Amino acid sequence: MALPNDSLTLCLDGDLTIENAAVARDRLAAWMARGENLTLDLSAVKSCDTAGLQLICAALKSAAQSGKSLRMSALPPAVESVAAALGLPLEGGSGLAS
Repeated sequence: MALPNDSLTLCLDGDLTIENAAVARDRLAAWMARGENLTLDLSAVKSCDTAGLQLICAALKSAAQSGKSLRMSALPPAVESVAAALGLPLEGGSGLAS
């Protein structure tokens, strides 16, 4: 069992797209239930669409609402380009800029 100050990391990989959004959502939800200090490693994400970005935004919102710390690490161009196209600039891997 992880202590509250321990960081738990989830590495998402492959395609973060509508085709696998349900699987990714379930993985994110189970992982977020396990800890308070969370890191989402996106370095292995090969492609991302608006559904994938929506999952990331929902995870950030859920973490904030429940008082958890969630940061993103190793943002690949696939994620950054979708966020930029939608006008949602990512802030240094820690979340969406205000």
